[in-house]
Amino acid sequence: METIAEIQQLLKLPATAIPSELRAWERGEMETLQQRQETIRHALPSSRLFGVSIEQAAPEGGLPKNIARLIDHLRRPECLQAEGVFRRSPDSPMFDQMRQALDRGAELDFAEFDVYSAACLLKAWFRELSQPLFPMQLNPQLDEWLGNRQESEQIRFLRRTFLAQMSAQSRQVLTALVDLLYECQEYSEQNGM
Repeated sequence: METIAEIQQLLKLPATAIPSELRAWERGEMETLQQRQETIRHALPSSRLFGVSIEQAAPEGGLPKNIARLIDHLRRPECLQAEGVFRRSPDSPMFDQMRQALDRGAELDFAEFDVYSAACLLKAWFRELSQPLFPMQLNPQLDEWLGNRQESEQIRFLRRTFLAQMSAQSRQVLTALVDLLYECQEYSEQNGM
């Protein structure tokens, strides 16, 4: 119960049983609380991590700090060996709490949470980037080149054309992701990935 009206209903009191002064005091307290919450919300720096571009998430360059920490956590052998590490669903309430905390700029100890929530946070971050990691204008070229070429030609194309059109920061993020996925596949017998 949070309000006088809720107490009144629970106790089945008539409206006249609650003094008008008490109701006025409660309204004033609620308004003060809302004003304080609004002040705090405006005073906090914007530290959005999800739904923004890489550049907005890490204006200083490189990977966003919490994404780098998340990748480091997922590189731990006990995480890489977890069955279905990038396939299984997380505990939803835990995932939501972690996501909200990261979006507020909190530094979490990922070891306190299950590996599936951590892996899904990383997938969600990539999925929700406001600007995709790979330049959209290259998608038609990419489909054509990767579908009909030898592996050596594909690699040359990716290096010469595709990676050259990515920002340095996007290349750093891509490198971190590829390194993580490479390490993950080294444990494929344990994790089934």
